[in-house]
Amino acid sequence: MEDDSACLIENMPELLEAHINVCGVIYENVHGSLTSVKRLFLDITSPLDLTKFPTNIIFKQLVYLELHTYEPEWWYLFMLMLDSSPNLQVLKLFSYWVRDGPDRDRVAYERWTPPNYAPECLWNCLETLVWENYQGEMEDEKEVAQYILRNASRLKTATFSRTDVHPVKNLEMFKELASVVRASNSCQLVFKETDILRKYYKLITFLGL
Repeated sequence: MEDDSACLIENMPELLEAHINVCGVIYENVHGSLTSVKRLFLDITSPLDLTKFPTNIIFKQLVYLELHTYEPEWWYLFMLMLDSSPNLQVLKLFSYWVRDGPDRDRVAYERWTPPNYAPECLWNCLETLVWENYQGEMEDEKEVAQYILRNASRLKTATFSRTDVHPVKNLEMFKELASVVRASNSCQLVFKETDILRKYYKLITFLGL
């Protein structure tokens, strides 16, 4: 959905799955047509304007949410979706935004402040968390991850992975997550190695380092 493009959104009460590419503004007529979906894929490719986000719409049927993020302040949409999805069981996050870089020093964004409450889906329904390319050295993402672990009382598995060639840094990052007091006593933390990491470890072994 492009900002300047024409977009026809109709009422689709039987829609079960939707893939939305979000550019800029999330309009009420878009989300108002998705209240029946059970699986929703949101791909955020530009900074968001959430002033037109419908706060009164509840996704009661939504059990699976996949959120792709490229820009800072994505956590506001993240919290809005959690608040709006009381029956969410599976949450997948894909991080593509990296704070450090030649253009990121000039990026001004508002830091995320963990709310003092937990959405219904966290303490009542969420069972699976998958976070691809988790940027644990970034304070905002670390706080989001810890917030989920501390409040998701029915969480069964939380899987974190990232593409990196610094295994020591990854180990420290994952140890920090493992030290979080989790709301769910049965939650299993899983730390995945990406293909790049596997090749890196094989190279170290081959060189005898």
